[in-house]
Amino acid sequence: MKSAQAKIPPNYVLDGRYEMLEALGQGGMAHVYLAYDRERGNNVAVKLMRDELSDDPEFIRRFATEARAAASLDHPNIVKVLDYGQDGDIRYIVQEYVEGTNLKELIKEYGALSWDLAVPLMMQIGMGLEHAHRRGIIHRDMKPQNVLITPQMTAKVTDFGIARASIANTITLTGGAAFGSVHYFSPEQARGGAVTERSDLYSLGLMLYEMLTGKLPFDGDSSVAVAIKQLQEMPMRPSKVNPKIPPGLDIIIFKAIQKSPERRFSSAREFVGELDRFMLNPRAYFESFPPQAQNWSSSSAALTTDKGSSNYGKIEEIERNINRRRRSRLRDYILTVVIVILAVFILGYIIKVAINNFSLGSNTEGDESIIVVERYIGQNISEVESQLQQIYGDKYELIPVKSETQDKGVIFEQNPSYGTKLRKEDAHISLKYSVGKSEVIIDDVAGLTEDEARSRLESQGINPVLRREGSELIPAGNVIRTEPAAGDSTYEGARVLLFVSAGSERVLMPPLEGLSYAQAEYVLEELNLNLRGENVHYNEAGELEEPPRELRIVVRQKTNADTELRSGTTVFVEYGTQEDYQLVLQGIDLKEAARKRADREAHQQATLHLVQPRAGVMPNLLGMTIDEVRAAMQHVWPQDAPAYSIATQGEAKSVAEAGVVVVRQSIPAGNSFNPYTDTLFVFFDYR
Repeated sequence: MKSAQAKIPPNYVLDGRYEMLEALGQGGMAHVYLAYDRERGNNVAVKLMRDELSDDPEFIRRFATEARAAASLDHPNIVKVLDYGQDGDIRYIVQEYVEGTNLKELIKEYGALSWDLAVPLMMQIGMGLEHAHRRGIIHRDMKPQNVLITPQMTAKVTDFGIARASIANTITLTGGAAFGSVHYFSPEQARGGAVTERSDLYSLGLMLYEMLTGKLPFDGDSSVAVAIKQLQEMPMRPSKVNPKIPPGLDIIIFKAIQKSPERRFSSAREFVGELDRFMLNPRAYFESFPPQAQNWSSSSAALTTDKGSSNYGKIEEIERNINRRRRSRLRDYILTVVIVILAVFILGYIIKVAINNFSLGSNTEGDESIIVVERYIGQNISEVESQLQQIYGDKYELIPVKSETQDKGVIFEQNPSYGTKLRKEDAHISLKYSVGKSEVIIDDVAGLTEDEARSRLESQGINPVLRREGSELIPAGNVIRTEPAAGDSTYEGARVLLFVSAGSERVLMPPLEGLSYAQAEYVLEELNLNLRGENVHYNEAGELEEPPRELRIVVRQKTNADTELRSGTTVFVEYGTQEDYQLVLQGIDLKEAARKRADREAHQQATLHLVQPRAGVMPNLLGMTIDEVRAAMQHVWPQDAPAYSIATQGEAKSVAEAGVVVVRQSIPAGNSFNPYTDTLFVFFDYR
């Protein structure tokens, strides 16, 4: 199988690891397949570059950019990239497989979503984007189709296909092809301006509008018509489209979709914070918001001014806006004329080439004066050079190009294209081939300011990724070091960690025990502290085993709460599962408990032929005191079986205290169990 242009056959094993099961769909850049990961033993989603893009160097570069950008993200509300690579001519990205649907399909199915469902979903989307923004990555194509919704109503942002670091070139509608969806474009994207994190927030505002109303805020007969509306108009107030929407959401959406980026929320964190404040008291939110922000206008946001401004100022602003629109219409007219002229020219050229090819084709058979250009893309330059010399003599050109996506020596572009017929006396060809990645020696930027160091590394073609770290010696804002270190070699486009001093600022260590690992990361990130975790979870065999990320709980922190730390310090914790945490609260050593459990398992296996396991049905223990539990369990739990575990949670100090009853049991009531092989946890708390 030479390329991804042919349909992937069932059970095809990609790169010797991913067994392709079925096609899931396709997007602007890739086909998506459900596959089985033979190494991990689970299902994954595999994205393969689309057929027509496999020979396009620009799309190949962007495909690789997607993989590198997305692989650096690790957040519960972002679809995780597990692997990426190349199998022959097939370029692929492996992502976690998310069961469910996407947000667009959810809106189509239910129409307008209830605000108490839409707002929590949008808060999850915002938290995922905030994580990406902190790592210098702007999505640039936020739309409902790029948000997956699980059956548990968890939102996961996907498809960073056109995301690039915030220093990269912007996406425009005027530079040829426009990537992304114009219905969710920010005004600065539509006009080709600088794209920032606030551009993503504008798209979130439009998405929230659609979620609440079931309708697109802006629509038109063409992409240009929609883009013009994005530049000049405000949509109808959401609560007028759907009267069930609380007025506070009108205000939040209004601020998110301001035409001027400076008037929007400053960050995804602020946007999520406002939604959270709204959810705490939806009715009181409207009154507490600044009055000027409640002035929803159906005209351009450029016309919205504060109440205290001069009428003359308003008139001047209106006149400037009218003149701006006139210039915009003139530009549109000129652009249309230019496009028509170019189209006529291109059409004439195509007709001319077709006539020439037809005249050549009618005389090709048996005519040695005609050369049909072969396909050289994908071949190595060393394999075809002698053939080129034989066919074209000295009328061929080999152009070396640095490339981080193509193997060294591989041809990735040719002119004329495959199949073109040429007269022998006029025959010529030029081929571009890769000379591999360009090696770069990392400059020493220690001591420079953050901006100076970024500029220095970017001028080398390196992608700096910011990390802050406390330092007593280096002033705040200056660079401490890089990883890899100065003087080490890397390649153009590679990520280099840039550690910048956060100064000697002191913060208090927060309590982390009992929090999920993701919550602990979030809390420490707010304090500019770094988290480093050690797994202490043991499986039934008494061996250390990594629990799934969503089940990880901080069971012990190495630094006590309220200890004063320097900003940027790395904090070390131990994590396991909720059951591990309950055992630690009881003072039980996890390693010793695991060893005893393994010994017990081994003993049970060795004496299995002597012991007849007795199955039972678990009674309902919820609401019982400790004495009632013991009375109920003595009928179903034999004395020679391993003891079940009793634990407290919440503020309970002792299971013997008055008012403390069972609030949770690990084996549900009515389930059958084997007391010799199953473990029962009984949790108590106050009524």
